[in-house]
Amino acid sequence: MRLTLRTLLAYLDDTLDPAETKLIGQKVTESDKARELIDRIRKVTRRRGIASPPMEGDNPTSDPNTVAEYLDNSLSAEELADLEKLAMESDKHLAEIASAHQILSLALSEPASVPPSAHQRMYRLVKGRESIPFRKPTARMAAGIQEPDPKEKIDSEYDFQLPVMNSEKPRWGILVPLSLILLAVAGFAIYKALPQNEPLSGSGYAVFDSTKSKDLEESPAKINPDVLAKKAETPKKDREPLPTKEPKDSIVVNEIETLPQPREEVVAKPDVEVPAPRPSEIRQVIGGWEGSKNQVLISRSPPLEVVKLPREDIWHRIGKTNAILNTTDSLIAPPGYHPEIKLLSGVHIQLWGNLPELLNLPLLESAITLFFPKEKYDADLSLDSGRIFIRNDKAFGPARIRVRVREPIRELPKDEKLAPGQKPYLFKEEVWDITLLEPKTEICLDRFEGYPPGVSYSRRYNNESPKLEFYCGLVSGKADIRVGFKEFLNLTSPSLMTWDNRGGGLKAPERPNDNLIGIWSKETNVRLPGATESLNALGDLEKRLQGNAEPAVVDVEWASIWKNETEKPSRRIIALFGLESIDAIADMLDALGDESLPLRQAAIVMLRHWSGRAQDHDSQLNEFLINKRRFPETHSEIILELLHTFSEEDARKNSTYEKLFNYLKHERIEIRELAFWHLSRLDPIGLKEIGGFDTAGSENARMATWAKWFNSWRKRFDSKKPKK
Repeated sequence: MRLTLRTLLAYLDDTLDPAETKLIGQKVTESDKARELIDRIRKVTRRRGIASPPMEGDNPTSDPNTVAEYLDNSLSAEELADLEKLAMESDKHLAEIASAHQILSLALSEPASVPPSAHQRMYRLVKGRESIPFRKPTARMAAGIQEPDPKEKIDSEYDFQLPVMNSEKPRWGILVPLSLILLAVAGFAIYKALPQNEPLSGSGYAVFDSTKSKDLEESPAKINPDVLAKKAETPKKDREPLPTKEPKDSIVVNEIETLPQPREEVVAKPDVEVPAPRPSEIRQVIGGWEGSKNQVLISRSPPLEVVKLPREDIWHRIGKTNAILNTTDSLIAPPGYHPEIKLLSGVHIQLWGNLPELLNLPLLESAITLFFPKEKYDADLSLDSGRIFIRNDKAFGPARIRVRVREPIRELPKDEKLAPGQKPYLFKEEVWDITLLEPKTEICLDRFEGYPPGVSYSRRYNNESPKLEFYCGLVSGKADIRVGFKEFLNLTSPSLMTWDNRGGGLKAPERPNDNLIGIWSKETNVRLPGATESLNALGDLEKRLQGNAEPAVVDVEWASIWKNETEKPSRRIIALFGLESIDAIADMLDALGDESLPLRQAAIVMLRHWSGRAQDHDSQLNEFLINKRRFPETHSEIILELLHTFSEEDARKNSTYEKLFNYLKHERIEIRELAFWHLSRLDPIGLKEIGGFDTAGSENARMATWAKWFNSWRKRFDSKKPKK
């Protein structure tokens, strides 16, 4: 099917078959001219005061029959070309054709609604069986006419839409149930307005912007091992929705702006899923690394031809000797580091790696993949993990950025040949087209991933993907944002838009409260426990990496640091976080069984984060434990079970506590540590009473402390039981 004006009108008015709709939708996505024409059609059909084409003259639209023949696809090729050319050049003729198509689509597709009173008046004009009240006709009614419902009440409301002025009896059979329903709805609304208990864990910005402090107990580790452990106590403010505007058209923008326009988002048919344009596989120079403080940046692609690497998939450090960046490169800022890159187009990108003690959000490494931008775009990238800042550093004019939020569906077969820079996954994509309208405009993009509470691991039935949340914050300046066929124009800072893959979908822009605006700050909060020590460790490791002349020793350097028991615990933890960012499963599992409590607690944070980054990560970890580490299947499943969060209901069950206390006596330190991680958050009172629990201690010491903790919990649990 060709992409013509008539097929676009049929697409907009939803008169095509589903297969044709999908095909046209794909072609529209790939054609900038088609999208511009769609925007223009919507504008001219909504514009007030637009004149109709003159009835006299030689133009084709002077004769209504010509327009009808065009819509019916019965014009000759010459007449068809003349009519479409005229519509492209004149708004009034385009509006005439589009409006006629819309009216005909409604008239032919929607059944006519005949009021029962009018239906019966017509039948009173004839004598015979047809005039019997409420009698259905013997033959079927004509196509497009809706049969009246004999149960409907006949009154003057159907005739002239006026209120009834007769003396009918009250409709108690309708009013009483309706009143009860309204009371129930009002009661539910009041209940929802009352303060509710916060869940045991959260996701996204909800973790930071919370008014409760249920989980504020400090971890026994030297670092805060749970990214969700602390919550801010600033009360929430009501968010003010931002108005949306019609898209600007470069051809008739001056004429349109002088007329009142409806302020609403441009929306295509919501039931049609339009495939996103694929990223380019071209590999060429796209920009460079801007070396400065806190600038550890690693890449998986070979850097320069002069640098010889032992293997192609090795992670190497970007430095002064190889500062050039290419498209299809995978770039990662390890947790805690904030490297900056500058694209040749003038777009500035800062990857923002995070640590739990630096910013209280479920973010660790920051990862992106750069692509060669297509026409009209200054940058094309996918945000694969974490947080980035994007700024318009052009001397003048807007910067157009395409951001891809890709969700890995499944891993590709190992024997399938991959293109340069291609990741071994099939993806679903959400594409955001963001225009930073003026220089120095900056946005903050956050990607949160993880399994919600109550999603347990099952070796056979692990079909549920992690929850993916995407946050787009306009930090400064003005921007236009387009997602699919929804456009939000001329947004001013501060603004926040969100999207998730669990049914919430895309939400309209809001003005965030002051507490949320604070999390976009690039200043490190040194007041959090362990922040100063972590900052010092980050600086030490950065100097060590930059002092090494070889760019391809990042993973080796990190492994040697964290395994060195003479190193400071903070340095060992920072090195371990770096290994997590490059999927070093073996190192994370080794740390989970280490004798150092801070390392074990940090390993839990990393494994939980890594588990939620992709749907198949749990399966990969299960295979690694069984095939590489020779764990029994039952032990592997316990570890994977404990890497997930219990639901609120399960967290209150007696059986959950008993199971965790049994795991606390397990022969494997990995299972004991995970059980302790859960119990220390579910029963902080008992942990405080016993003064701590060392899962790496001797068996006699562990069992003695275990008995005290279990008895303390049992005593408190029994005291809460209702007495018979």
